[in-house]
Amino acid sequence: MTTDPASHLQNIFGQYIEPEPTAIAGFNNLFAARIDQKKAWEEYSKRILQAVEDKSEEIRTAVEEDLNSPCAQEMAAFERFMSYFELHDYDVLIFDTAPTGHTLRLLELPSDWKGFIDLGTLTKKPLRRR
Repeated sequence: MTTDPASHLQNIFGQYIEPEPTAIAGFNNLFAARIDQKKAWEEYSKRILQAVEDKSEEIRTAVEEDLNSPCAQEMAAFERFMSYFELHDYDVLIFDTAPTGHTLRLLELPSDWKGFIDLGTLTKKPLRRR
């Protein structure tokens, strides 16, 4: 999986890499995936807006403004990044990340955004404790 917006996986493997795991031609049991940040943001925005459609106009307007920030695009990419951890059909997952500064920023997002915009409670079901 790659989180790098300037990913070179397509050049390395000589084929288009989808957001979903894509079988790599010429290799047995090798798959690659590349986060489509635009698509991730569109899906994220749609889900968030649906979650607040029955809220007040003030809340909807605030959420719409927040969704138009670059940070919302990064949050959408981070959420997509985290979804790869739920894949269970693979023995090993390797994450190709952007240069260190971008990766650290990506990993800091949840704590940076906590309290500024907490839409998680509107869009996710609480985790069950075992």
